[in-house]
Amino acid sequence: MNTLPNSKFFDKKSVDITEMLFKIIFLIYAALSYCSVTYGHAVISVLMWITAALGAIVLLQRIVLYKEHKGMPMILPCIAIILCMGVSILVNFSYDLKLNIVLLGYFAFYLFICFTHNQNKTAEKLKSEMHFYSWVFIIYTTIAIISSFVVMFAGFSSIRHVNADNFEVVTGFKFGRLWGIFLGPNGGAIVSLVSIAMMFGFILKNKKFLFRFLLSVNIILHMLYITFSDSRTALVCIMAVPVLTALIYAMGSDKQKKLRFVKPVLVSILATVLCVTFVYS
Repeated sequence: MNTLPNSKFFDKKSVDITEMLFKIIFLIYAALSYCSVTYGHAVISVLMWITAALGAIVLLQRIVLYKEHKGMPMILPCIAIILCMGVSILVNFSYDLKLNIVLLGYFAFYLFICFTHNQNKTAEKLKSEMHFYSWVFIIYTTIAIISSFVVMFAGFSSIRHVNADNFEVVTGFKFGRLWGIFLGPNGGAIVSLVSIAMMFGFILKNKKFLFRFLLSVNIILHMLYITFSDSRTALVCIMAVPVLTALIYAMGSDKQKKLRFVKPVLVSILATVLCVTFVYS
């Protein structure tokens, strides 16, 4: 790995540490920013500045070590997206300039830190990282859903207004839908569905009965949240996600049989029907 002379700041260990710290803090920031309990509190601003600082450091490291990232697929479209956003901000600078700049910065983080990676990383290293962050996501989502049900069964619900624009923050069961501790029932349902897709992936790869049983129970818990959220957005996603997951699984399969797509697609269709029946019956 190419590094700057006499600088540990750009060696492999330092880069890996800053990237890991950024991604963890970024996940925490995103989670708490969409939590009705923490939204509007000072902790969000603190996490925002920490995330921005770590993100800037990682981007600096990647700019200096650009040779190790320039061969990444889709890097040019990522650059094009940022340039288009920059032009749009300049043309519309009189419309919420601060928010647009913040969004530009976070899009840069998404595209150049989370979406891309060092091309020298092995497939096993990337899989290991994906598993780690997937478990972080699943654990947080599970805690949030359990907390949402606790709030609902306790009969608690509230509406508060925060920030200068009096943004309405709902907690608990309100308007016939389970918001829980998410800022919105649609967002909470989509987060639950993403977590379900991750757990299905782990179930397919692990043959231990206890592991599969616990994840299956957790999937049912997530589906119950989707049910009480009454989210039509989640319904659309339920129809699409299993089929797409099956196609990706089939394309990545080592089997060379011509009909390797048939089994996963049929299973995904069955899973879709069962999910829709369970959630919306």
